[in-house]
Amino acid sequence: MKRFAYMLLLCIGLPSFLASQIISPDLSFGTDGFIEYPVPSGYFASAMEVYSDEGIVLAMEDSGFGNPHFRAVRFLPNGETDTGFGTDGVINFNAGNDFDYAYVRDVAVLEDGTLLFLLDNSYHDYFSNHSNLLIHAFNTDGTYRFFKNIDLTDESGDYFYSIEPYGNNNFRVAGRYYDPDFFGWYVPNDNLSIKSYTSTGSDAGSSSDYSMDATARHTADLPGSAYLIAGSIGGSGAVIRNTGYSSYDPTFGDHGLAVKAGDNLTKVFVKADGKILTYGEGKIYQLLPNGKPDVHFADNGVLDLGPYGNPAEDLIQLADGGFLFANGSNIYQFLPNGSLNPAFGDNGVYSPSYNGNPLQIRQYQLVNDTTFIVYHASNGIMVVGRYQLDQPTADIGVLQISSPTSSNTLTEMETITVQVRNYGTETQSGFELGYQVNGQPAVVEFLDVPIAPGETYEHSFATGADLSTLGNYQLTAFTSLGGDAYPSNDT
Repeated sequence: MKRFAYMLLLCIGLPSFLASQIISPDLSFGTDGFIEYPVPSGYFASAMEVYSDEGIVLAMEDSGFGNPHFRAVRFLPNGETDTGFGTDGVINFNAGNDFDYAYVRDVAVLEDGTLLFLLDNSYHDYFSNHSNLLIHAFNTDGTYRFFKNIDLTDESGDYFYSIEPYGNNNFRVAGRYYDPDFFGWYVPNDNLSIKSYTSTGSDAGSSSDYSMDATARHTADLPGSAYLIAGSIGGSGAVIRNTGYSSYDPTFGDHGLAVKAGDNLTKVFVKADGKILTYGEGKIYQLLPNGKPDVHFADNGVLDLGPYGNPAEDLIQLADGGFLFANGSNIYQFLPNGSLNPAFGDNGVYSPSYNGNPLQIRQYQLVNDTTFIVYHASNGIMVVGRYQLDQPTADIGVLQISSPTSSNTLTEMETITVQVRNYGTETQSGFELGYQVNGQPAVVEFLDVPIAPGETYEHSFATGADLSTLGNYQLTAFTSLGGDAYPSNDT
Protein backbone atom coordinates (compact mmCIF):
# COMPACT_ATOMS: atom_id res chain seq x y z
CA MET A 1 0.00 0.00 0.00
CA LYS A 2 1.32 3.45 -0.86
CA ARG A 3 0.70 6.44 1.37
CA PHE A 4 2.11 9.81 0.47
CA ALA A 5 3.18 12.30 3.11
CA TYR A 6 3.44 15.76 1.56
CA MET A 7 5.38 18.31 3.57
CA LEU A 8 6.61 21.84 3.10
CA LEU A 9 10.27 22.41 4.01
CA LEU A 10 10.17 18.94 5.57
CA CYS A 11 6.83 18.26 7.04
CA ILE A 12 6.09 14.98 8.70
CA GLY A 13 3.64 12.20 8.27
CA LEU A 14 0.27 11.16 6.93
CA PRO A 15 -1.27 8.55 9.20
CA SER A 16 -4.67 7.08 8.42
CA PHE A 17 -7.38 5.76 10.71
CA LEU A 18 -7.82 2.13 9.88
CA ALA A 19 -7.98 2.23 6.04
CA SER A 20 -11.15 1.32 4.13
CA GLN A 21 -13.73 -0.38 6.28
CA ILE A 22 -17.04 -2.14 6.19
CA ILE A 23 -19.03 -0.53 9.02
CA SER A 24 -21.85 -2.55 10.53
CA PRO A 25 -23.65 -3.03 13.87
CA ASP A 26 -21.82 -5.33 16.29
CA LEU A 27 -24.26 -8.24 16.49
CA SER A 28 -22.70 -9.48 19.75
CA PHE A 29 -23.96 -6.33 21.48
CA GLY A 30 -27.52 -6.10 22.83
CA THR A 31 -30.13 -7.03 20.24
CA ASP A 32 -28.68 -6.90 16.73
CA GLY A 33 -26.12 -4.34 17.86
CA PHE A 34 -28.40 -2.02 19.87
CA ILE A 35 -29.86 -1.56 23.33
CA GLU A 36 -32.96 0.44 24.23
CA TYR A 37 -33.67 1.94 27.63
CA PRO A 38 -36.95 3.73 28.40
CA VAL A 39 -36.50 6.96 30.31
CA PRO A 40 -38.56 6.78 33.54
CA SER A 41 -41.47 9.18 33.89
CA GLY A 42 -40.33 12.61 35.04
CA TYR A 43 -36.72 12.12 33.93
CA PHE A 44 -34.82 13.40 30.93
CA ALA A 45 -31.92 11.72 29.16
CA SER A 46 -28.62 13.42 30.05
CA ALA A 47 -25.48 11.66 28.84
CA MET A 48 -23.61 8.49 27.96
CA GLU A 49 -20.11 7.47 29.08
CA VAL A 50 -17.97 4.43 28.25
CA TYR A 51 -15.75 2.62 30.77
CA SER A 52 -12.27 1.31 30.01
CA ASP A 53 -13.72 -2.24 30.05
CA GLU A 54 -16.17 -1.05 27.33
CA GLY A 55 -19.15 -1.07 29.69
CA ILE A 56 -21.62 1.80 29.21
CA VAL A 57 -23.46 4.07 31.63
CA LEU A 58 -26.52 6.16 30.76
CA ALA A 59 -27.39 9.17 32.92
CA MET A 60 -30.80 10.71 33.50
CA GLU A 61 -32.00 13.74 35.45
CA ASP A 62 -35.09 15.25 36.98
CA SER A 63 -34.03 18.80 37.77
CA GLY A 64 -37.45 19.73 39.12
CA PHE A 65 -37.55 22.71 41.49
CA GLY A 66 -37.07 21.75 45.11
CA ASN A 67 -36.08 18.12 44.62
CA PRO A 68 -33.51 17.55 41.87
CA HIS A 69 -32.60 13.88 41.54
CA PHE A 70 -30.68 11.66 39.15
CA ARG A 71 -30.43 8.10 37.87
CA ALA A 72 -27.71 6.06 36.14
CA VAL A 73 -27.89 2.60 34.59
CA ARG A 74 -24.82 0.57 33.64
CA PHE A 75 -24.53 -2.04 30.89
CA LEU A 76 -21.87 -4.69 30.39
CA PRO A 77 -19.75 -4.66 27.20
CA ASN A 78 -22.20 -7.13 25.60
CA GLY A 79 -25.16 -4.81 26.24
CA GLU A 80 -26.66 -6.70 29.18
CA THR A 81 -27.59 -4.79 32.33
CA ASP A 82 -24.77 -4.92 34.90
CA THR A 83 -26.61 -6.39 37.90
CA GLY A 84 -23.51 -5.87 40.05
CA PHE A 85 -23.94 -2.11 39.75
CA GLY A 86 -26.27 -0.47 42.27
CA THR A 87 -29.61 -2.25 42.46
CA ASP A 88 -30.08 -4.42 39.37
CA GLY A 89 -27.82 -2.11 37.39
CA VAL A 90 -29.34 1.20 38.55
CA ILE A 91 -28.30 3.89 41.04
CA ASN A 92 -30.41 6.84 42.19
CA PHE A 93 -29.24 9.96 44.02
CA ASN A 94 -30.28 13.54 44.63
CA ALA A 95 -28.43 16.84 44.58
CA GLY A 96 -28.97 17.52 48.27
CA ASN A 97 -31.55 19.38 50.32
CA ASP A 98 -29.71 22.70 50.03
CA PHE A 99 -30.44 23.08 46.31
CA ASP A 100 -33.60 24.20 44.55
CA TYR A 101 -32.67 22.72 41.19
CA ALA A 102 -29.74 20.97 39.51
CA TYR A 103 -28.81 19.38 36.21
CA VAL A 104 -25.99 17.32 34.70
CA ARG A 105 -23.16 19.30 33.11
CA ASP A 106 -20.86 16.38 32.34
CA VAL A 107 -20.20 12.72 33.12
CA ALA A 108 -16.78 11.02 33.10
CA VAL A 109 -15.19 7.70 34.05
CA LEU A 110 -11.63 7.43 35.35
CA GLU A 111 -9.31 4.56 34.47
CA ASP A 112 -9.97 2.90 37.84
CA GLY A 113 -13.71 2.88 37.08
CA THR A 114 -14.72 5.83 39.26
CA LEU A 115 -17.92 7.32 37.82
CA LEU A 116 -18.16 11.12 38.11
CA PHE A 117 -21.17 13.40 37.78
CA LEU A 118 -20.62 17.16 37.47
CA LEU A 119 -23.80 18.97 38.46
CA ASP A 120 -24.78 22.61 38.11
CA ASN A 121 -26.74 23.36 41.28
CA SER A 122 -28.56 26.49 42.36
CA TYR A 123 -30.43 27.79 45.34
CA HIS A 124 -32.23 31.08 45.87
CA ASP A 125 -32.36 33.51 48.74
CA TYR A 126 -33.99 36.91 49.11
CA PHE A 127 -31.44 38.78 47.02
CA SER A 128 -29.85 36.39 44.56
CA ASN A 129 -29.45 33.07 42.81
CA HIS A 130 -26.35 31.15 43.92
CA SER A 131 -24.77 28.48 41.74
CA ASN A 132 -22.25 25.95 43.02
CA LEU A 133 -20.07 23.16 41.72
CA LEU A 134 -21.25 19.74 42.89
CA ILE A 135 -19.50 16.43 42.20
CA HIS A 136 -20.92 12.99 42.93
CA ALA A 137 -18.50 10.05 42.56
CA PHE A 138 -19.34 6.35 42.57
CA ASN A 139 -17.35 3.12 42.79
CA THR A 140 -17.55 0.39 40.14
CA ASP A 141 -20.34 -1.33 42.09
CA GLY A 142 -22.41 1.87 42.25
CA THR A 143 -21.70 2.70 45.90
CA TYR A 144 -20.76 6.26 46.82
CA ARG A 145 -17.08 7.14 46.67
CA PHE A 146 -17.33 10.83 47.58
CA PHE A 147 -19.49 13.92 47.37
CA LYS A 148 -18.18 17.48 47.02
CA ASN A 149 -19.98 20.81 47.17
CA ILE A 150 -17.54 23.51 46.07
CA ASP A 151 -18.57 27.09 46.73
CA LEU A 152 -15.64 29.16 45.48
CA THR A 153 -16.73 32.38 47.15
CA ASP A 154 -19.65 32.76 49.54
CA GLU A 155 -21.85 34.91 47.33
CA SER A 156 -20.57 33.88 43.93
CA GLY A 157 -22.10 32.06 41.02
CA ASP A 158 -19.89 29.09 40.13
CA TYR A 159 -20.38 27.54 36.69
CA PHE A 160 -18.41 24.51 35.51
CA TYR A 161 -18.76 22.78 32.16
CA SER A 162 -16.53 19.73 31.77
CA ILE A 163 -14.68 16.94 33.56
CA GLU A 164 -11.39 15.88 32.00
CA PRO A 165 -9.50 12.83 33.37
CA TYR A 166 -5.72 13.19 33.41
CA GLY A 167 -2.65 11.56 34.90
CA ASN A 168 -3.09 8.65 37.29
CA ASN A 169 -6.85 8.70 37.98
CA ASN A 170 -6.99 12.46 38.51
CA PHE A 171 -9.48 14.84 36.93
CA ARG A 172 -9.98 18.54 36.30
CA VAL A 173 -13.18 20.54 36.08
CA ALA A 174 -13.22 23.67 33.95
CA GLY A 175 -15.44 26.72 34.31
CA ARG A 176 -15.81 30.19 35.81
CA TYR A 177 -17.14 32.16 38.74
CA TYR A 178 -18.10 35.77 39.30
CA ASP A 179 -18.12 38.02 42.33
CA PRO A 180 -21.50 39.75 42.79
CA ASP A 181 -21.89 43.13 44.42
CA PHE A 182 -23.17 43.66 47.97
CA PHE A 183 -26.75 42.77 47.02
CA GLY A 184 -25.75 39.69 45.05
CA TRP A 185 -26.37 41.24 41.65
CA TYR A 186 -24.28 40.03 38.73
CA VAL A 187 -21.08 41.92 38.00
CA PRO A 188 -20.06 41.29 34.35
CA ASN A 189 -16.56 39.96 34.96
CA ASP A 190 -16.13 36.19 34.91
CA ASN A 191 -13.09 34.64 36.55
CA LEU A 192 -11.61 31.60 34.80
CA SER A 193 -11.28 28.63 37.14
CA ILE A 194 -9.79 25.12 36.96
CA LYS A 195 -10.13 22.73 39.90
CA SER A 196 -8.27 19.41 40.10
CA TYR A 197 -8.98 16.34 42.23
CA THR A 198 -7.89 12.76 42.73
CA SER A 199 -10.24 9.79 42.43
CA THR A 200 -10.83 10.03 46.19
CA GLY A 201 -11.85 13.70 46.01
CA SER A 202 -8.70 15.23 47.49
CA ASP A 203 -6.82 18.14 45.93
CA ALA A 204 -4.60 16.99 43.04
CA GLY A 205 -2.50 20.17 43.04
CA SER A 206 -3.24 21.25 39.47
CA SER A 207 -5.83 23.98 40.01
CA SER A 208 -5.67 27.50 38.62
CA ASP A 209 -7.73 30.70 38.79
CA TYR A 210 -7.46 33.86 36.71
CA SER A 211 -9.06 37.20 37.58
CA MET A 212 -9.95 38.10 34.02
CA ASP A 213 -13.05 38.11 31.88
CA ALA A 214 -12.80 34.46 30.88
CA THR A 215 -14.46 31.03 30.99
CA ALA A 216 -12.69 27.66 30.80
CA ARG A 217 -14.43 24.92 28.81
CA HIS A 218 -11.84 22.17 28.38
CA THR A 219 -8.25 21.22 29.26
CA ALA A 220 -5.51 19.06 27.73
CA ASP A 221 -2.29 17.79 29.29
CA LEU A 222 1.19 18.81 28.15
CA PRO A 223 4.51 17.18 29.12
CA GLY A 224 5.41 17.96 32.73
CA SER A 225 2.87 19.86 34.82
CA ALA A 226 1.71 22.35 32.19
CA TYR A 227 -1.66 22.03 30.46
CA LEU A 228 -3.79 23.84 27.91
CA ILE A 229 -7.04 25.64 28.70
CA ALA A 230 -9.61 26.31 25.97
CA GLY A 231 -12.62 28.57 26.36
CA SER A 232 -13.66 32.20 26.08
CA ILE A 233 -10.98 34.70 27.07
CA GLY A 234 -11.41 38.44 26.73
CA GLY A 235 -14.48 37.97 24.57
CA SER A 236 -12.86 35.60 22.05
CA GLY A 237 -12.42 31.87 21.68
CA ALA A 238 -8.85 31.19 22.76
CA VAL A 239 -6.34 28.71 24.19
CA ILE A 240 -3.76 29.48 26.87
CA ARG A 241 -0.85 27.41 28.15
CA ASN A 242 -1.18 27.16 31.93
CA THR A 243 2.24 26.82 33.60
CA GLY A 244 1.28 27.12 37.27
CA TYR A 245 -1.35 28.53 39.59
CA SER A 246 -2.72 31.69 37.89
CA SER A 247 0.26 31.69 35.54
CA TYR A 248 0.25 31.26 31.77
CA ASP A 249 2.99 31.30 29.14
CA PRO A 250 3.18 34.77 27.47
CA THR A 251 5.20 33.35 24.56
CA PHE A 252 2.44 30.93 23.56
CA GLY A 253 0.41 32.01 20.51
CA ASP A 254 0.02 35.78 20.30
CA HIS A 255 1.15 37.25 23.64
CA GLY A 256 -0.16 34.21 25.49
CA LEU A 257 -3.40 33.66 23.56
CA ALA A 258 -3.81 31.26 20.64
CA VAL A 259 -6.60 31.23 18.02
CA LYS A 260 -8.57 34.33 19.23
CA ALA A 261 -11.55 33.66 16.95
CA GLY A 262 -15.29 33.56 17.52
CA ASP A 263 -16.72 33.67 21.03
CA ASN A 264 -15.78 30.30 22.49
CA LEU A 265 -13.72 27.11 22.13
CA THR A 266 -15.12 23.93 23.69
CA LYS A 267 -12.49 21.22 23.03
CA VAL A 268 -8.70 21.05 22.97
CA PHE A 269 -6.35 18.09 22.41
CA VAL A 270 -2.59 17.59 22.19
CA LYS A 271 -1.62 15.23 19.37
CA ALA A 272 1.21 12.70 19.50
CA ASP A 273 3.43 15.00 17.41
CA GLY A 274 2.88 17.90 19.84
CA LYS A 275 0.48 19.81 17.60
CA ILE A 276 -2.76 21.12 19.11
CA LEU A 277 -6.30 20.54 17.88
CA THR A 278 -9.10 22.77 19.18
CA TYR A 279 -12.75 23.22 18.26
CA GLY A 280 -15.44 25.85 18.66
CA GLU A 281 -18.46 27.29 16.88
CA GLY A 282 -18.25 25.14 13.78
CA LYS A 283 -14.52 25.46 13.18
CA ILE A 284 -11.53 23.22 13.95
CA TYR A 285 -8.13 24.85 14.41
CA GLN A 286 -4.75 23.15 14.37
CA LEU A 287 -1.83 24.85 16.10
CA LEU A 288 1.87 24.21 16.25
CA PRO A 289 3.25 23.40 19.72
CA ASN A 290 4.10 27.11 20.14
CA GLY A 291 0.46 28.12 19.61
CA LYS A 292 0.92 29.49 16.10
CA PRO A 293 -1.43 28.31 13.32
CA ASP A 294 -0.39 25.18 11.44
CA VAL A 295 -0.74 26.53 7.89
CA HIS A 296 -0.45 23.02 6.41
CA PHE A 297 -3.72 21.95 8.05
CA ALA A 298 -6.93 22.45 6.01
CA ASP A 299 -7.14 26.15 4.99
CA ASN A 300 -4.16 27.84 6.67
CA GLY A 301 -4.81 26.03 9.92
CA VAL A 302 -8.63 26.28 9.98
CA LEU A 303 -11.22 23.68 8.95
CA ASP A 304 -14.66 25.24 8.45
CA LEU A 305 -17.34 22.65 9.22
CA GLY A 306 -20.07 24.75 7.62
CA PRO A 307 -20.30 22.55 4.50
CA TYR A 308 -21.11 19.59 6.76
CA GLY A 309 -24.00 21.27 8.54
CA ASN A 310 -24.22 22.21 12.19
CA PRO A 311 -21.93 19.77 14.06
CA ALA A 312 -22.44 18.57 17.59
CA GLU A 313 -20.30 20.32 20.17
CA ASP A 314 -17.90 17.44 20.41
CA LEU A 315 -14.71 16.30 18.78
CA ILE A 316 -12.92 12.98 19.15
CA GLN A 317 -9.20 12.78 18.53
CA LEU A 318 -7.85 9.58 16.98
CA ALA A 319 -4.55 8.01 17.95
CA ASP A 320 -3.14 8.60 14.47
CA GLY A 321 -3.79 12.36 14.56
CA GLY A 322 -7.08 12.30 12.68
CA PHE A 323 -10.43 13.09 14.26
CA LEU A 324 -14.17 12.42 14.20
CA PHE A 325 -17.16 14.69 14.62
CA ALA A 326 -20.90 14.12 14.28
CA ASN A 327 -23.66 16.20 12.74
CA GLY A 328 -27.22 15.04 13.21
CA SER A 329 -27.30 11.53 11.78
CA ASN A 330 -23.82 11.63 10.16
CA ILE A 331 -20.34 10.85 11.46
CA TYR A 332 -17.40 12.40 9.61
CA GLN A 333 -13.83 11.15 9.84
CA PHE A 334 -10.89 13.36 8.86
CA LEU A 335 -7.25 12.64 8.18
CA PRO A 336 -4.59 14.54 10.16
CA ASN A 337 -4.25 17.12 7.37
CA GLY A 338 -7.90 18.15 7.67
CA SER A 339 -9.26 16.32 4.62
CA LEU A 340 -12.02 13.70 4.72
CA ASN A 341 -10.79 10.12 4.93
CA PRO A 342 -12.29 8.44 1.83
CA ALA A 343 -11.78 5.04 3.45
CA PHE A 344 -14.28 5.74 6.24
CA GLY A 345 -17.88 4.90 5.37
CA ASP A 346 -18.95 6.58 2.13
CA ASN A 347 -16.04 8.89 1.24
CA GLY A 348 -15.52 9.92 4.84
CA VAL A 349 -19.15 9.91 6.02
CA TYR A 350 -21.12 7.22 7.83
CA SER A 351 -24.84 7.47 8.68
CA PRO A 352 -26.01 5.10 11.46
CA SER A 353 -29.60 3.88 11.31
CA TYR A 354 -31.93 2.07 13.69
CA ASN A 355 -35.09 0.20 12.73
CA GLY A 356 -34.72 1.59 9.22
CA ASN A 357 -34.56 5.22 10.34
CA PRO A 358 -31.58 7.59 10.65
CA LEU A 359 -30.16 7.59 14.17
CA GLN A 360 -29.87 11.18 15.37
CA ILE A 361 -26.54 11.22 17.19
CA ARG A 362 -26.46 12.89 20.58
CA GLN A 363 -23.06 11.50 21.64
CA TYR A 364 -20.49 9.15 20.16
CA GLN A 365 -17.29 7.57 21.43
CA LEU A 366 -14.47 5.61 19.89
CA VAL A 367 -13.96 2.51 22.04
CA ASN A 368 -10.91 1.01 20.35
CA ASP A 369 -9.34 0.78 16.91
CA THR A 370 -12.25 -1.27 15.58
CA THR A 371 -15.36 -0.13 17.47
CA PHE A 372 -17.37 3.02 18.06
CA ILE A 373 -20.55 3.65 20.05
CA VAL A 374 -23.32 6.15 19.31
CA TYR A 375 -26.02 7.41 21.67
CA HIS A 376 -29.47 8.70 20.73
CA ALA A 377 -32.36 9.91 22.87
CA SER A 378 -35.86 10.97 21.82
CA ASN A 379 -39.51 10.35 22.68
CA GLY A 380 -38.63 8.89 26.07
CA ILE A 381 -36.26 6.24 24.69
CA MET A 382 -32.47 6.08 24.85
CA VAL A 383 -30.77 4.01 22.16
CA VAL A 384 -27.12 2.90 22.14
CA GLY A 385 -25.61 1.36 19.03
CA ARG A 386 -22.25 -0.38 18.89
CA TYR A 387 -20.59 -0.49 15.46
CA GLN A 388 -17.78 -2.69 14.24
CA LEU A 389 -15.17 -1.49 11.78
CA ASP A 390 -14.11 -4.59 9.85
CA GLN A 391 -10.40 -4.54 9.07
CA PRO A 392 -8.84 -5.99 5.93
CA THR A 393 -6.48 -8.97 5.98
CA ALA A 394 -3.64 -7.20 4.15
CA ASP A 395 -3.16 -3.47 4.62
CA ILE A 396 0.22 -1.80 5.15
CA GLY A 397 0.85 1.95 5.25
CA VAL A 398 3.14 4.75 6.39
CA LEU A 399 2.17 6.12 9.78
CA GLN A 400 4.57 9.06 9.67
CA ILE A 401 7.98 10.30 8.56
CA SER A 402 9.97 10.45 11.80
CA SER A 403 13.01 12.32 10.52
CA PRO A 404 14.39 14.62 9.40
CA THR A 405 12.40 17.61 10.63
CA SER A 406 12.39 21.16 9.29
CA SER A 407 15.73 22.85 9.90
CA ASN A 408 18.24 25.24 8.32
CA THR A 409 21.13 22.84 9.04
CA LEU A 410 20.14 19.81 6.97
CA THR A 411 22.97 17.96 5.19
CA GLU A 412 23.70 16.43 1.79
CA MET A 413 23.29 12.93 3.24
CA GLU A 414 20.25 13.21 5.49
CA THR A 415 18.87 9.94 6.91
CA ILE A 416 15.19 9.38 6.13
CA THR A 417 13.32 7.47 8.85
CA VAL A 418 9.75 6.26 8.34
CA GLN A 419 7.23 4.55 10.62
CA VAL A 420 5.29 1.74 8.94
CA ARG A 421 2.07 0.36 10.42
CA ASN A 422 0.18 -2.85 9.77
CA TYR A 423 -3.49 -1.84 9.55
CA GLY A 424 -4.61 -5.35 8.59
CA THR A 425 -5.40 -8.50 10.55
CA GLU A 426 -2.45 -10.66 9.44
CA THR A 427 1.29 -10.31 10.07
CA GLN A 428 3.02 -8.82 7.02
CA SER A 429 6.61 -8.90 5.74
CA GLY A 430 8.37 -8.86 2.38
CA PHE A 431 7.18 -5.60 0.81
CA GLU A 432 8.71 -2.47 -0.68
CA LEU A 433 9.16 0.77 1.23
CA GLY A 434 10.29 3.92 -0.53
CA TYR A 435 10.64 7.68 -0.43
CA GLN A 436 10.88 10.45 -2.99
CA VAL A 437 12.06 14.07 -2.74
CA ASN A 438 10.57 16.75 -5.02
CA GLY A 439 9.62 14.24 -7.71
CA GLN A 440 13.14 12.90 -8.15
CA PRO A 441 13.71 9.15 -8.71
CA ALA A 442 12.40 7.22 -5.72
CA VAL A 443 14.61 5.37 -3.27
CA VAL A 444 13.06 1.92 -2.74
CA GLU A 445 14.16 -0.73 -0.25
CA PHE A 446 12.80 -4.20 0.51
CA LEU A 447 11.49 -4.63 4.05
CA ASP A 448 11.58 -8.24 5.25
CA VAL A 449 10.77 -7.61 8.92
CA PRO A 450 7.52 -9.20 10.22
CA ILE A 451 5.03 -6.60 11.48
CA ALA A 452 2.13 -7.93 13.55
CA PRO A 453 -1.43 -6.55 13.20
CA GLY A 454 -1.70 -3.10 14.75
CA GLU A 455 2.06 -2.79 15.29
CA THR A 456 4.37 -0.06 14.00
CA TYR A 457 7.93 -0.55 12.74
CA GLU A 458 10.44 2.28 12.27
CA HIS A 459 12.82 1.98 9.31
CA SER A 460 15.82 4.17 8.40
CA PHE A 461 16.81 4.06 4.73
CA ALA A 462 20.39 3.10 3.89
CA THR A 463 20.43 5.72 1.13
CA GLY A 464 20.16 9.28 2.42
CA ALA A 465 18.74 12.42 0.77
CA ASP A 466 20.56 15.61 -0.21
CA LEU A 467 18.70 18.38 1.64
CA SER A 468 21.64 20.74 2.03
CA THR A 469 20.20 23.53 -0.15
CA LEU A 470 17.93 25.84 1.85
CA GLY A 471 14.41 25.71 0.45
CA ASN A 472 11.12 23.86 0.41
CA TYR A 473 11.13 20.08 0.01
CA GLN A 474 8.20 17.79 -0.72
CA LEU A 475 9.04 14.47 0.91
CA THR A 476 6.90 11.47 -0.07
CA ALA A 477 6.93 8.10 1.68
CA PHE A 478 5.13 5.00 0.44
CA THR A 479 4.76 1.24 0.79
CA SER A 480 3.93 -1.33 -1.87
CA LEU A 481 2.41 -4.58 -0.64
CA GLY A 482 1.19 -7.34 -2.96
CA GLY A 483 -2.49 -8.07 -2.37
CA ASP A 484 -3.12 -4.86 -0.45
CA ALA A 485 -6.87 -4.82 0.16
CA TYR A 486 -7.47 -1.15 -0.58
CA PRO A 487 -5.63 0.25 -3.60
CA SER A 488 -7.94 3.28 -3.52
CA ASN A 489 -5.94 4.49 -0.51
CA ASP A 490 -2.49 3.83 -1.99
CA THR A 491 -1.85 7.47 -2.90
